[in-house]
Amino acid sequence: MGSLYQELGHDIVLRHFIHMVLGQRHTEPFYLVSPATGPRLDIYLWNEEKEEYISVFGSTRAKYIPRFVLRFTLEEHHVDRVSAEYDYRKEGWYVQLSNIVKGDLVSFIDETVTRFDDSDIPLPDILGVGLKGELTCMAEVKFEGLGKASLGVALKQYDLAVALGIPYILVVPASPSHSRRISDAWLRNSLPCRIDVFRFRVREDTPLPKAEDLEFLPLGRQEEL
Repeated sequence: MGSLYQELGHDIVLRHFIHMVLGQRHTEPFYLVSPATGPRLDIYLWNEEKEEYISVFGSTRAKYIPRFVLRFTLEEHHVDRVSAEYDYRKEGWYVQLSNIVKGDLVSFIDETVTRFDDSDIPLPDILGVGLKGELTCMAEVKFEGLGKASLGVALKQYDLAVALGIPYILVVPASPSHSRRISDAWLRNSLPCRIDVFRFRVREDTPLPKAEDLEFLPLGRQEEL
């Protein structure tokens, strides 16, 4: 993705977008999340008080799914051995989410990832999963801005979201650190009107922002619908 700063910044914005924007919808029991650092694939689900989404990897560590921690491929028998040692399938969160998807959670995630691999489309940063185990939304965070290559990826993901009948959300910086600012007019002219666009604004002199340093601003696009 880029420098360590960019990767960490991306994951901070991603995490706070889930809490500050998606979490306000109260519609998804969990999200599949593809961070730039840490596990290859994480899961965010409601905490017991249903006050915020928490990272399953961050809260369980040793009881998380080994194949989704590693960012490299192991032979299947090695994965099976480590999985048996971790015994994550008996964890309460795993049973809960398996019940939601009406089957084994890992199998559900594998099938979901394969859908993107078969279409030669990068897995989006966030995939919402509904109460019946259906995909409910896609979201992509472009921490560094929206260049030609990243715009192409976003449009491919959007096309698949349309085919699946779910919303696609794009999160871009209000003032990119390493590229020129993207105007609202450019976004409106370059993106399909059905893409929900949010700009994130960071308080000045805050290299790695906290929640209080961030603001997510929806791009008004109703006049185009």
